[in-house]
Amino acid sequence: MNDHGTGNHFPSDPRVSDEFVRERAAEWTAFTRFTTYGVVAVVVLLLLMALFLL
Repeated sequence: MNDHGTGNHFPSDPRVSDEFVRERAAEWTAFTRFTTYGVVAVVVLLLLMALFLL
């Protein structure tokens, strides 16, 4: 059932523990941080190449 009063739109699945969700959230945070640093590094590298090669 859909409980509109609490904002809980999906039934709780007892097979998914809170620890599992915390681990996946930490992994996702680490991945997005790594990706952000990688994109920034590539942009800086391209800017430096444009500065010194043009």
